[in-house]
Amino acid sequence: MSGRGMPLVNAQKCIQALEDTSSHTRVAAAKALCGLKDPMAVKPLTVALRDRNPSVRKAAAESLGEMKDPHAIGPLTKALRDEVDDVRDAAAHALDKIRDRNKH
Repeated sequence: MSGRGMPLVNAQKCIQALEDTSSHTRVAAAKALCGLKDPMAVKPLTVALRDRNPSVRKAAAESLGEMKDPHAIGPLTKALRDEVDDVRDAAAHALDKIRDRNKH
């Protein structure tokens, strides 16, 4: 396998891990997807914004902010109404990053 194909494999594994039974695994997967910056990760991360665990929701919001994909704006805007302050703060920060990217 070429080096070019490797991130795709890693992204797919991380996306699958977002559905793991362990919240620690789901958090780690969300954080790892941030580093890969693979566009196919945006939709699964937006789904993770509705995870039952607030740490997963927060990690998903942070990763979406780092990815700066405008497709995440709608789900992140909904996350501004999350019941947990840290998730709302992460969503707000992510939206700021996406909007800053789109200004330039």
